[in-house]
Amino acid sequence: YLASGLQPGNCYWFYVRAICSDVEQSTWAGPFNFCTLPLNDECSSATVVPVNNNLTCAQTVNGTLGGATASAQPTSCGVADDDVWFTFTAGASTHTISLSDFSPANLNVNFVVYEGTECGNLNEVLCVPEDDGAVVNGLLPGSTYYIRVFSTGNVPVSNTFNLCVGTVPCVEAQPFCSDQPVTYPNATNVPSLGTIGCLNTTPNPAFFFLQVKESGPLNYLITQSTTSGGVANLDVDYVVWGPYPDNATACAAVPNNPLPEGECPALHACSYLPAFTETLCLPDALVCEVYVVMITNFSNQNGFVTFTQINTADPEAGLTECYEDNTFDYDQLAYCKNDTDPTPILQDGAVPGVYTSTAGLVIDPATGTIDLSESAPGTYIVTSTLSITGEVTCENFSTIVRTRTVIISEPANATVSYSAATYCNSADQQVVTIAGTPGGLFTASPAGLLIDMFSGTIVPVASSPGLYTITYTIPESVGCPAFVVTTQVEILDAPVVTPKADVAACGNYVLPAVVVGDYFTGPNGTGTPIGDGTSITEDTLIYVFATNGTCSSEQSFNVVISPQTELVDPSDDIVQCEPYTLPVPTVGHYYAGPGGTGTILDGETFTTGTTQVYLYAAVPTCDPVEEPFTITIQNGVSLPPIPDVFANCTYTLPALTVGSYYSSPGGVGLLDPAVALTQTQDIYVYAAPVGCPAVEVTFTVNITPAPVLAAVSDLSDCESVTLPALTVGAYYSDAAFTTPLVNTTFTEPGVYQVYVYAQTNGDAACASSADFTVTIGAPPVVPELEDVTACGSYDLDLTALDGFPGAGYYSAQGGVGLITGAITQSQTVWIYAGDPGNADCFSESSFQVTIQPVPVVNVVGECQGAAFVLSAFDGNNASFPTGTEYSWVDGDGNSVDNTASITVTEMGTYTVTVSIPAGAGVQCSADGAPYVVTSTSCTIQKGISANADGVNDYFDLVGQNVAKLEIYNRYGMKVYEMNDYSNQWYGQSDKGEELPDGTYYYVIMFKDAKSTKTGWIYINRKN
Repeated sequence: YLASGLQPGNCYWFYVRAICSDVEQSTWAGPFNFCTLPLNDECSSATVVPVNNNLTCAQTVNGTLGGATASAQPTSCGVADDDVWFTFTAGASTHTISLSDFSPANLNVNFVVYEGTECGNLNEVLCVPEDDGAVVNGLLPGSTYYIRVFSTGNVPVSNTFNLCVGTVPCVEAQPFCSDQPVTYPNATNVPSLGTIGCLNTTPNPAFFFLQVKESGPLNYLITQSTTSGGVANLDVDYVVWGPYPDNATACAAVPNNPLPEGECPALHACSYLPAFTETLCLPDALVCEVYVVMITNFSNQNGFVTFTQINTADPEAGLTECYEDNTFDYDQLAYCKNDTDPTPILQDGAVPGVYTSTAGLVIDPATGTIDLSESAPGTYIVTSTLSITGEVTCENFSTIVRTRTVIISEPANATVSYSAATYCNSADQQVVTIAGTPGGLFTASPAGLLIDMFSGTIVPVASSPGLYTITYTIPESVGCPAFVVTTQVEILDAPVVTPKADVAACGNYVLPAVVVGDYFTGPNGTGTPIGDGTSITEDTLIYVFATNGTCSSEQSFNVVISPQTELVDPSDDIVQCEPYTLPVPTVGHYYAGPGGTGTILDGETFTTGTTQVYLYAAVPTCDPVEEPFTITIQNGVSLPPIPDVFANCTYTLPALTVGSYYSSPGGVGLLDPAVALTQTQDIYVYAAPVGCPAVEVTFTVNITPAPVLAAVSDLSDCESVTLPALTVGAYYSDAAFTTPLVNTTFTEPGVYQVYVYAQTNGDAACASSADFTVTIGAPPVVPELEDVTACGSYDLDLTALDGFPGAGYYSAQGGVGLITGAITQSQTVWIYAGDPGNADCFSESSFQVTIQPVPVVNVVGECQGAAFVLSAFDGNNASFPTGTEYSWVDGDGNSVDNTASITVTEMGTYTVTVSIPAGAGVQCSADGAPYVVTSTSCTIQKGISANADGVNDYFDLVGQNVAKLEIYNRYGMKVYEMNDYSNQWYGQSDKGEELPDGTYYYVIMFKDAKSTKTGWIYINRKN
């Protein structure tokens, strides 16, 4: 069946049934399905994708993988066995590509991006495995690129999806004005731009530019909340680029070379912290420099971002320029040509610019109103250009540009019609005529009319009688509503003639009674009528025709008649002594088996014996015929009797003058006399001359086999070996088996070769032999050593092995794991010595080596209340075990104390020695690093003079184990900060500038991470 009117990229279902006769047919089988090829199944017919001028996918194209096949282009991105192709022209160096709206959902796809203009010569730019979005960098604006989409599995799929190409909107970034904090609704589900600077991912980006109008530090606070002005509760990140001389240069550079992460108030221009608030610091911004800020919504949750400069009150702070904004939009993305002409809607606070458009759109430059009726259908970019006026600090750019995409579509209009208003339901498929807009879908009501929803083709023969309204619907297009037009078709009832299969018969065929219609020799009721029960005796094309006066139906079938076969050639049995050759029969063939089986024997010559032959002939639709007979060829000879034979090991049959040797009677199992017999068996001599009865004699060949020796193997012992007694054969000391072995016990060390030999009936040609070795060795001697305890490591005493040949130290029994270096952990040491020639001869002993660790000593000095205490701890800063001995000395070597902790009242250098009992009378000792005590004070000052008189000039926290010190002025601004602080602050700022006299707030964080102290300290340089 040829299906027509199918649409590309669509899947269809069909059913099948068998019609066996006028009254017998099978049930429907199915459904079965197939998919047609999509239009963009190959690169050469790739679908063009519009490029959006921002990251919002206002323009997409749809695609389907239903019916897609593999393409020849190579890829490193997996097996592309169902790919479809898209193409776009790059408008910038960076674009986003995203796939969405999968139906059914949860489809894993790969996609590949290629560059090139010829499908046979493409270069792979990017492989995106199992993802629905990516950012493509390094593109050449104006160049053509291809996108290849395919599923990751090997099972055919029919999923549909939308594809979008977006652009990073740097050129339309909003200006940030220092005295105007910005709160804006964030974006969600926008693909990440990839890794930029310290940001591993960059989803949902928003861009701002900073035009510096006053030099100085720019400090910002960025927060994100689920509500406008609410408490920050969503993760937010950012990155900055700059400085640049103008916006155009900045956007050409983004996203390359971002500024680094740091720590405020120094340069801090990138942050990927899991935080709801972020700080941004540009400490050295210069007038007229341009920076670009990108803020991302890492959480991908709906909310609001607030962007604020927090140091505008500082007279030294930098400031950014404020500009008028001309951001605009239209109330729709797409319009129909017959819609009301749209006028742009300005964003709150924005002013109009001068409006222009890409070619084909008619627009008022002053108002931005679009004349839809005069514009050509298409996709346009509307640009608003605002010239900067008034006083500005910098003149490195003179206009602000904003763009929006507008799509204009032609309204649909069409008529549909068929070649007739009525059809009999015996008619084949009928094609619709469409005048006007193509691409719509067809439906019919009520149910019962078989119609192709894409092509509009109807099939009356598969439809029910009735009046149907056919509706042609052009779906809602971009900007235009759906269009609907109808027409009517009536399906009339026609007689149902059951299809009949062709008939093949032997001799004749009797027409059965027909249920609907009558038999005719011509089509459409022409020719000669043929009655039911008529005998057909020759090949005939027969028509079954029926009519109800309005509609008719017809089926036809062939009747093929074959004549009955008759055998002509004789088939009597044949018996003779000379060879006989079968002729080629007039009808059929001679076969070796019944029913036309076996070999065809036509022309075969028979020279001996009796053969069964079958003359067989068969014609399709007729019964086969067969005649069997035999062919017998005889001849006569005689054979003399042969006596039985007795032999050792083997026997060779002598040559015969008449007949041949066989292993079974009747000439079965032909034997080759050249092959010696090796076992006792009956032998048959058989001869069958041509044309005469066969003759046969038999005799027995008796073979006595070679002796069977007992199994032998090599023997070894450290003292003696006695050979076991033999039941077959004898022991010999030489390979010629001439010297019998008299003494079968071996006691002297050495290796001996022993042979076993036996003959059958004294026949040297029928003998068996074997050999093996006997090894006698002496066990070696090893020393017995005492257990050892050592600190840190232990070197084995090699001199202890002197006088013990072959002895060595090993980590396991049996001489496994030779020890060559120092032992650093406790273990059993084995002393092993063995005979290399005899694995059964060895000696070994063992002893235990216990390794105690050398202590690691850490000395910690800290204030405990008002006292400064030195303490000795182990490498994990834990106390040493009970029984540990301590020895403290000062810088002059004088003993100070013998406890784990000592109180120090004088500055100087102190050293402690720690000794830990290790067992077996061994102690493991180690010294801690000398500890220099520069201050024993454990109190916090209330003020400093900082006048360089050597008295109270510094904020002294030596010995108080400080992790970090922070100093704040009375306005809460941090002016000084230092990690691992001791006594470095003398009233200066982080920049080294002298702070004014007055009261300051301090925060002390201690290294034990358990406590923090805060308080006030006064700077008074006059006193």
